[in-house]
Amino acid sequence: MGGLFRRRHGNMLFLSRSEVLDQVASDIIAGLPASLTTRRPVLIYCGVHKRFGMSWLRRGYKIAIQTEQMYDENGRALWGARSERNRKNIRSACRWADCILDLSAANKRYYDEAGLTAKAPGKVVYGPHIFPTHRMSYVSPDRESLIFFGHVEGSRREDLIANLTEFSVDRAELGTYADQLRDQIRPHLGVLNLHFEDGVYTEAPRLLASYLCGKPVVSERLGSEFVAGTHYHLIGSDAAFRARDIFENFSDLVSERFTFRGFLRSLLRDDVQDKEP
Repeated sequence: MGGLFRRRHGNMLFLSRSEVLDQVASDIIAGLPASLTTRRPVLIYCGVHKRFGMSWLRRGYKIAIQTEQMYDENGRALWGARSERNRKNIRSACRWADCILDLSAANKRYYDEAGLTAKAPGKVVYGPHIFPTHRMSYVSPDRESLIFFGHVEGSRREDLIANLTEFSVDRAELGTYADQLRDQIRPHLGVLNLHFEDGVYTEAPRLLASYLCGKPVVSERLGSEFVAGTHYHLIGSDAAFRARDIFENFSDLVSERFTFRGFLRSLLRDDVQDKEP
């Protein structure tokens, strides 16, 4: 098991078990107002398909963020559901956490089948509620290529990139995170999102990283909360790539429905201290 990564925002402590998941914590924090905090300690465990062990014994209100794709929108089992280790760690998180934020509503089937919905109705909140409070600004590109970040070699993504004719694609160096990754994203036309496995689902953390850099997303089909041609450009579409319009539409949606601050306020209510309206 890897080390424990920690990031603090006021009275909230974000914990994760890998650099990739620490990037998720960093990006969530980047979208929070400096004035936002909580009256009591809040522990936020990013990526609870990983084992947190004794870290669950820390004192405070515990929020578990579940990032793995268990099922796609058509009910197809994905890698998360096929891993017994993932399922075991998520069940453990359900026992220890006060609330589970699962980024995909399609994963509800997992909690239902595992009997976790019946045991603790209302404990799981679904949706990509990780986006910034304020609308981000579109950043005009210096390059006419997309960028992809994530694992490529030996995966279906390698073939998809090789056969993509609509756009040229640059790849971020594997293992690039935080400010270095953001510096690589910003000059590009947009961010390319390709699924690890065939299906219909949303990689919310990649969309968050893209949004923070002012970039629209070009993607295979995402979950139904995002509309192709409106909130992202669908690969293979005959429509023109309207980068700024796509970005602004995406910004409208996530700033109204999927902010982390809104999630905290609905969950903790008077415990949340925030000078901003």
